[in-house]
Amino acid sequence: MCSGAAHGFNAALAAAFQARIYGALTGFCKVISDLGQWYVYVPAGILLVAIPAARRAGGFAALLTLGVAAGLNTALKLIFAQPRPDVLRLVTETGYGFPSGHAMNCTAFAGMCLFLVLIHKNPVWVRRLLPVLGVLFALCIGFSRIYLGVHYPLDVLGGYLAGGCVCCAAVCALGSLRANADADPARVRLRWVMDRFYSGKFI
Repeated sequence: MCSGAAHGFNAALAAAFQARIYGALTGFCKVISDLGQWYVYVPAGILLVAIPAARRAGGFAALLTLGVAAGLNTALKLIFAQPRPDVLRLVTETGYGFPSGHAMNCTAFAGMCLFLVLIHKNPVWVRRLLPVLGVLFALCIGFSRIYLGVHYPLDVLGGYLAGGCVCCAAVCALGSLRANADADPARVRLRWVMDRFYSGKFI
């Protein structure tokens, strides 16, 4: 994907993140990176569907968004076929690097969860605090992947952008469906079906 000066800058920036290796920071980054693995997201998504309150709030929408992001990430990695950095790797990873799956899945899934929190009646402090924590977590995920030597900075940036696009598309799809249902009686039934699906009432 990158070549020439762009690749040199990307590699130099990745190396700069590893200019100093600290034991405590390495441990922290490994923990944060592990929180972005499938074995954390999948159970979290299942809980959003299994818990009635979370399901009614849109648990299916969040789980579906995660699935789309994960599938699209796999496709994009095969398309761009960008190798991972040739630097000291503090964890073992295989496959291509661009875009970062951790950054993409985190942005899409956490973004949709935050959207659902904001549109429902939650305490003001919750609606103010969770977005801040979500952004900090996403930034930590990205930093950890670069520091651990498994992604270039542009891999992470690409993951953020792609995940943001998936999240925005999911939000717009939900909003468009509901808005069009109000304007077009022929879509009222479809809206009713989709609302029940996203709230888990078919289960």
